[in-house]
Amino acid sequence: MVRGFFNMIFMSAIAFIAALLLYPLTHELGHALAALLLGGKPCAIELLPLPSIVCEASGVSNTGLIIVGLSGLIFPALIAIPLRRCGFFLWYTSFIMRGIVMLSMAVSAVTAFLYCADMPLPEDDITGVLELWQGGELWLIPSFLIVMALLLIQLAGEKPLHKIIQSLSMHNTGISTQNKQANQI
Repeated sequence: MVRGFFNMIFMSAIAFIAALLLYPLTHELGHALAALLLGGKPCAIELLPLPSIVCEASGVSNTGLIIVGLSGLIFPALIAIPLRRCGFFLWYTSFIMRGIVMLSMAVSAVTAFLYCADMPLPEDDITGVLELWQGGELWLIPSFLIVMALLLIQLAGEKPLHKIIQSLSMHNTGISTQNKQANQI
């Protein structure tokens, strides 16, 4: 019982840290790494109060800027997916991260729809990408929806409720074996 309580507290802390620090950090690092690889220079990364990155990108092409803009969505998924094969708490961190990536894809699809409806969100990555990539919404919106569906199928296929309940419950094999033997008598 106590172990399950501490697991629940630890799982809550993981979710909190993933949502407020880990996802924003990997999102901004995705932008920074893409900018570096494409000839830009990250100048500052801020996580709080709102995550942001400032880059010197004067030598980066429009295609490169599009890649930099999209890499903030892609990098967290690339970090989270391999963790799902590890122990329970790394799987749980990956589960939370992939859930946040799925929500980010939904927000990005809505942002692209708003851009198409002449209601762009200022200072948004997807708005910036679509300003550089005329007609990009024809590719991005279906891509976001497909990634969301694939993540949802993957997450559901892992039977997360079963794993979480199993982690929270106490399975003391010695006691359960004694109880089974007592019930058979």
